Amino acid sequence: MMRRALLGAALASPALAQWAPARPIRLVVPFAAGGAADNGARAIGGRIAETLGQPVVVENRGGGAGAIAANAVLDAPADGHTLLWGGQAIFTTNPHMYERLSYRPEAFIPVSAGNRLPLVLHVHPAFPARDLAEWVALMRREPGRHSYGTVGRGGMTHVFGELAEATMGIDLQDVPYRGSGPMLADAIAGNIRMCFDGILPAITHHRAGSLRILAVSSAQRLASAPDIPTFAEAGWPQLTAYLWFGLFAREGTPPAAVARISEAVREAATRPDIRERMARDGAEPTGSTPEEFAALVRHEYALWGGVIRRAGIRLAE
Repeated sequence: MMRRALLGAALASPALAQWAPARPIRLVVPFAAGGAADNGARAIGGRIAETLGQPVVVENRGGGAGAIAANAVLDAPADGHTLLWGGQAIFTTNPHMYERLSYRPEAFIPVSAGNRLPLVLHVHPAFPARDLAEWVALMRREPGRHSYGTVGRGGMTHVFGELAEATMGIDLQDVPYRGSGPMLADAIAGNIRMCFDGILPAITHHRAGSLRILAVSSAQRLASAPDIPTFAEAGWPQLTAYLWFGLFAREGTPPAAVARISEAVREAATRPDIRERMARDGAEPTGSTPEEFAALVRHEYALWGGVIRRAGIRLAE
């Protein structure tokens, strides 16, 4: 998986990082504007524009489980001026769930991790379990009787739910929704009593008391939500996981461009203003070398591939 692209990334080094863009950089985001993924892309993009001396234009190309955005980047010249703000779906879960893909994951070079945000388990305020231990005990007493909402079958909230089932030894039924909005509306109304979800916008409803988050999948409690315990501290470190996003270039992009953009992202991730801006969404900037990002992609490809195979998740094109 991605062998040639990873070898290309390994050639990038600080000695080559003298490349400068000749025109605005196009950052293709496979999500609609306004969500956590888009917010992260705009925060990082705005900062690297200052560093590289050219505007970064965010282009939202949702649909096709990321395929539309991926193909838009593959159709552009391999010169470092068109980049993909990609996440798990395109590179680590879609290849296991679809018999055929309309894009080639191996045709991308990992440039740098961009940001990450955790997942959560939230319940209706009237739900009888007051904490994660009580929730697990209830699920084990009543196997197969409880349903949880996800933001679409095969998405990360569903795959994380399957990991939770396998890890905790429980049996649940997933209810896929067409996006976070409809799922949250049903969750607040009590039509679905529990959901696996991203931290945003669930955290807003948790603070308002219309939902109650039982656990967050980050390694430590979030500074912006210190009242929410982690899965790890409740005894489930295997459920430490993140939704992550980062920059990818198409194969053939000059190593000097890859190295320079990666440096710019790593510098952006250290900025207090960027960290503060992302923290409001429950996210954190990461930044990485191409090699570190490639290792993350390989690890998650294996991790989520195993979960998907055990759960038998298959999707049609």
